[in-house]
Amino acid sequence: MNAAILEQKEAYREVNAITGSAGSVIFGTQSFSELPVAELVQDFGLNISVCNRSVEEATLEDAFDLLDECVYELHPHKVFLNFGETDMARPDFDLDRFIAEYEQLIQKTHEGGKRAVYIIPVLSAKPEAEKLNLAAAMWTWRTSSSLKSPACACSAS
Repeated sequence: MNAAILEQKEAYREVNAITGSAGSVIFGTQSFSELPVAELVQDFGLNISVCNRSVEEATLEDAFDLLDECVYELHPHKVFLNFGETDMARPDFDLDRFIAEYEQLIQKTHEGGKRAVYIIPVLSAKPEAEKLNLAAAMWTWRTSSSLKSPACACSAS
């Protein structure tokens, strides 16, 4: 984990001490880190707490180390995941390994509380993105029946 990610992790820990619980958490990388969550909540008149705990340049491997600060400490009922952008840009990217590890992240996200997990598709022109998004749809079909809380892959249309 690089220094910028460690710094973001510590910043989230400090903010979480003030924030308390969140109804929903957005946890991802590039696209999600730039999302104007407060404005969207206000514009749509949502009466829920939404925290964006996305970390630019985080890899899926980093996500496991960020779960405490980005998910567990906030006790959300819903978690929106979006990982893959940073990983697909790496020269050693292995799609099959990534898919297996993403499944583990989904399972770990469910741990410690009843929460729904939504997998948001990776927006990329790379062929790996389409395969990853198809795999996400399959995970949710398989895991929804075995978990106490639902998992859902949102479509990229």
